[in-house]
Amino acid sequence: MQKIGSIALHRIQEIADKLDTHPETVRLYIRQGKLEATKFGKNYWITDEALKKYFYGEMVKTNES
Repeated sequence: MQKIGSIALHRIQEIADKLDTHPETVRLYIRQGKLEATKFGKNYWITDEALKKYFYGEMVKTNES
């Protein structure tokens, strides 16, 4: 996990470890719009807010930059 100010950012592998699933499953959730992520360079970053949205069942879109 990295922090930028008060925002906690997680990589796909960290989320996969926390959810006890494969990183490809997390990528699939991102592609399907189930989990919000921002692509910066080669990495996707997932915020704590995006995780909360995922667990509360809100559909989101992926932001790529």
